[in-house]
Amino acid sequence: MAKHEEQTEIHQVHRWEHADSTARAAQAVTSDDLGKVSWQQDDDTLYLLADTGPTWVSLGAGGSGTQGDTGVQGDTGVTGDTGDQGDTGVQGDTGAGTQGDTGDQGDTGVPGSGGGYSFAYDFSTTTSAPPSTGEIRFNNATISSVTTIWIHDTDRNSNDLDLNLDQLGNGDAILITSEVDNDFASFDITGNTDSGAYHTLTVTYVNSGGGFANGEDISLAPAFQTGAKGDTGDQGDTGDQGDTGVQGDTGAGTQGDTGVTGAKGDTGDQGDTGDQGDTGDQGDTGTGVSSTGEIFMSAAGGWPSTTSGCAVNAKHEYVTNDIDLYTLDFDGAAVEYAQWSLWMPADWNGGTVTAQFAWTAASGSGTAIFGLQGRSYADDEAIDQAWGTAQEATDTLLATDDVHISPVTAAITIAGTPAASEFVQLRVYRDGATDTHAADARLIGVKVFYTRA
Repeated sequence: MAKHEEQTEIHQVHRWEHADSTARAAQAVTSDDLGKVSWQQDDDTLYLLADTGPTWVSLGAGGSGTQGDTGVQGDTGVTGDTGDQGDTGVQGDTGAGTQGDTGDQGDTGVPGSGGGYSFAYDFSTTTSAPPSTGEIRFNNATISSVTTIWIHDTDRNSNDLDLNLDQLGNGDAILITSEVDNDFASFDITGNTDSGAYHTLTVTYVNSGGGFANGEDISLAPAFQTGAKGDTGDQGDTGDQGDTGVQGDTGAGTQGDTGVTGAKGDTGDQGDTGDQGDTGDQGDTGTGVSSTGEIFMSAAGGWPSTTSGCAVNAKHEYVTNDIDLYTLDFDGAAVEYAQWSLWMPADWNGGTVTAQFAWTAASGSGTAIFGLQGRSYADDEAIDQAWGTAQEATDTLLATDDVHISPVTAAITIAGTPAASEFVQLRVYRDGATDTHAADARLIGVKVFYTRA
């Protein structure tokens, strides 16, 4: 019983729901309420209580998934019978009847389980992937500059959250809070990649307070896109009403001069309180359609730039199992370029894109820096125009002749007037003059993420 009560308390302490900003402003708060969150229903926005002013800090809004059905509500327990009432004592000179003892209190029914909506992790101050089991990592030590978050599929309690993390997408938000103080950080999600044993989230910083120490216990609270409300469960049956106890006889004492007051008679035993019905199962959370599209550009389809180009794409065979890969090899001492031509999909919203690089190396050690920039063209636009601003990803060589998947870049603005179904020229480069991998870095391909209209 103690476990159920504890879970119910957690559910009540950490979250309010308010109809609108007026209802939220009217919420009575104390210093013990610091760090609670409120879901404002009229605009689907999450707020954090920063002080008892009260001051509410916006943590962002959800999108539009489909919420699962509400579980069926259990039956209401049967109410126990009311115990017999004790006899009224006999009145003496002023009656001398004895009043009965107070009956035993009936047992309280067992409450249903409380709900939870956060996952337990440890924070790591390491700013590169991959995270260890039970860890969350940022790609920047300054929280306001974080653009990538790596979350292991297994939390610190050994729960497999792979399917839960798969549901996070563009338009969702996450709130990360400390379990030892009131520090927090919130982000909007712009992309989600399943990277095997962990997920790579591309995010936009929203708000924060304080920071997290290495190894600090933290909680991850996803704010999924709001879905349609599920059906209400059936109402449980009301328990039977207990029988009323028998009325005791009135005493027959004679009125005295002013007689001594008799002791009260015993009160009859009170019937047991009926068991409370079980709470119905919670309906599944609905899943919205992903708003992120992906395009893969193989090294076999790219070519070196005429000016400062990388090596011509070449086929390499890994002889033990006859595996052949085309790569574009970039020098370790200069900035070299390669290019691709794309016709963008009809569902592209014309906004920013991000990129992730697959590469390997036959020798060397250290880090490689890859970047991407682009230009969009409509009908009758001049070809020879400036590229857009590039964004880069830095990745460390872990072992030679292994596939390496880089972090995702920050948002890349394509130059021109980007729109759905437009022709786009993309240029990839390696900054070998700056990174620390002295040997050739062999680019296998590039994945481009875009937002669907």
